Amino acid sequence: MSINMAALLAEAERLADSGSAGGAKKGFIDNFVKTPEKGGMVVVRLLGPAAGQDLPFIATKVHKINGRNVHCRCELSNSRWTGDCPICDYYKYLYKERDTAVRLNNTAKAESLETEARDIKGVERYYYNAVVRGKDPEDGDPNPCGQSEADGPLIFSSNQTIHKKVLRAFAGDKQAKVKAIGNVTDETTGRDLRIVKKFKPGNKWAEYDDSDWTTPAPAGTPDQVKGWKSKLHDLTTLRKVPTWDESDHELRIHLKLEEDTGPKTGFDPSKYTKVDDHVVLSEASHAVNSHVEAAPKDELLDKDSFEAAMAAIDGIK
Repeated sequence: MSINMAALLAEAERLADSGSAGGAKKGFIDNFVKTPEKGGMVVVRLLGPAAGQDLPFIATKVHKINGRNVHCRCELSNSRWTGDCPICDYYKYLYKERDTAVRLNNTAKAESLETEARDIKGVERYYYNAVVRGKDPEDGDPNPCGQSEADGPLIFSSNQTIHKKVLRAFAGDKQAKVKAIGNVTDETTGRDLRIVKKFKPGNKWAEYDDSDWTTPAPAGTPDQVKGWKSKLHDLTTLRKVPTWDESDHELRIHLKLEEDTGPKTGFDPSKYTKVDDHVVLSEASHAVNSHVEAAPKDELLDKDSFEAAMAAIDGIK
């Protein structure tokens, strides 16, 4: 019996592209730089802006609300976030009410209001095109997350701490008495960024204060750089700004003034009933609709891809 070599090759390609159980294709999360979940170090080279862009990054704020990541409607302009975002307006209102509670010595109320405000606060994110080093260029340590230059340009999602280091590298900081070191994205004289992720005992948030720049060096060979520049991600597509009504709807859901009509997955766990410690299929489950609705416009990408990316990339808040 002859062997179907075409079928074997197709199966090999399927497994090579598998990113999860069942042989699913790699998801959008694989376009992002990963850092060790429990702390560690990776080295990246931030790349310059794509054609038609004058900055190597795009900025956004994301509200975590109703279990979704919703982009803030405010725009970063002249170092200030400005715009008409109902979620931001409510966030400010909560802090004003908190201040009133403090003046009235109502500590419990003040703490409750502050907690609610923090839960919906817009978290700043900055997206860069970057190349990940498979090994530390100075000590040769391998990348703990398995990514390398062969992955091509990836998206580095930065928090304020790392972003400030980038800006200081370009422009310096007179107040902090930090001198500029130049264009770190330059393909010939730029520098790699060694991202150091640490957790202090009892603190669930990672710290990146020890991150620093390596010595100046070319980003790669001329052919590597040419290939990377031809495959830069269009960072502007990452920020999906909701309409005012969409943001208002999310806020009203949060306040339990409206029903959450978010996307359904097609699987309804309520149709499964647990009896005597055994899970049995109810009659209604036979009518499960396998249709998956499109993600709402107010999310960065589809809900699952974006939330997985935000959780797995670096956990920075």
